[in-house]
Amino acid sequence: MVFHLTSIRRLAALAATALSTLVLHAPSVQASPSVFPTGVTRYDPQKAYNSFVLFSGSDGHTHLIDMNGHEVHRWDKSGFPAKYVDPALVDDQKGVIGLQLSEIPGDGTHKIPGAVAGFRDRTFGYVDWSGKTLWEWGTQAPGGNARQHHDWVRLADGGTLLLANQNRNI
Repeated sequence: MVFHLTSIRRLAALAATALSTLVLHAPSVQASPSVFPTGVTRYDPQKAYNSFVLFSGSDGHTHLIDMNGHEVHRWDKSGFPAKYVDPALVDDQKGVIGLQLSEIPGDGTHKIPGAVAGFRDRTFGYVDWSGKTLWEWGTQAPGGNARQHHDWVRLADGGTLLLANQNRNI
């Protein structure tokens, strides 16, 4: 197929016109922010329950904050995930939480450069409001580490169900 130079110029002009039309009529694009605010940025009591938030921080502590972001209590354990335990499941004792109690020793680095190693929970357990360990499990697991991750639940019969992993050579 042979194109004449005038045909190519006409096609180029049409393409340029179409492109400029698209650019002129495209919706505005906004860049993502490079700095993100921390803490409570907006709390509307009319739209949210006045409650507390329990979370494990990157500082190695588990925090309980109110809806205004004020720390109400702190446990010196890293959690992941830290959750409240229903008092009915622990002899009506209030303020009991379940969380990671100890971490597998190591440098915390992953095989992928820059990534944080996962599944480093050595032991999981329950602590009371003062931080006293009420129950702990993990050293009894294969390899001596619970490797608990993502979820757990206290059962009505007093047992605990953990989601964990175990490496296997294949």
